[in-house]
Amino acid sequence: LNRQEPDRVPTWEKFWPEFIARWRVEKGLGADADPHVHYAIDASLPPYDHAPCMGVRVVLEVTEAYEVYRDGWGDVLRVLRSGETTPQILETPVHNEQDLARFLFDSPTDPCRYQPLLDYVARHRGRFAFFGGLNGPFGFLWRLVGREAAFYEIVDRPHFVRQVVTTVTEFALEVGKGLLRVCPDLLGIVISDDIAYNQGLMLSPRTYRELFLPALQRMCLELKAAGARFVVYHSDGDIREAIPMLIEAGVDALHPLEVRAVMDVFELKARYGHQLAFIGNVDNSELLPRGTRQEIRREV
Repeated sequence: LNRQEPDRVPTWEKFWPEFIARWRVEKGLGADADPHVHYAIDASLPPYDHAPCMGVRVVLEVTEAYEVYRDGWGDVLRVLRSGETTPQILETPVHNEQDLARFLFDSPTDPCRYQPLLDYVARHRGRFAFFGGLNGPFGFLWRLVGREAAFYEIVDRPHFVRQVVTTVTEFALEVGKGLLRVCPDLLGIVISDDIAYNQGLMLSPRTYRELFLPALQRMCLELKAAGARFVVYHSDGDIREAIPMLIEAGVDALHPLEVRAVMDVFELKARYGHQLAFIGNVDNSELLPRGTRQEIRREV
């Protein structure tokens, strides 16, 4: 992350809860088995509650195939009970300025938010490089207004989008700064903000610069002032058009460099290696789930 030659290549992985549950069963391990420990992963993003409404999961409907529930973002979600897909968003809480004004955010610095992370760090202090996680401004927007609606709003009501982005950035920053205050073990913050798909950005560079870059820039500045040594930016897809803006915002590293989106770490290192560190670029869509150990070793 310091853009210097390391003593060894570090490992970084985030495991989905569904994977961890299945992994414990298949490996015959106990309920507290942790794949980060088992596989000697170097970095960890401990869990904590960064949703606007803490601890909310209200089940609305259950069938043999799926479950419908409302989460801490105010979204109504449908998920297969097999846990094999990401949830489908059925409803979102914010559709206009009045909804935004009525939306209730729990205290961003409530100690209950941070306790799972503090417990995890206390158990594993000295084992991992710890990072905290936050949603970025674009990701927060679509969590509140919906994925498809977000794109309509960007075109039809950019003033409303700015209002939402300002509100959620204030909240996210208070959560992040509180996290850094209560847990000085954190090396930095990972901002998750999927802005791209395999063929490029989901919005034009001009639109990103006008509506979202100022918020990201503010997040990087204030989080570093609060003690984050590094800000890592996570976005799936081909984000190459956005990289100069991310550098401008103050991002220190990019993740995950999705292989099927033609993100090539060698090309990126040659062009931006003096400004960014790079995390990932191992194919997790074909190679890791379907490749042999020999194929994986050769690729790595």
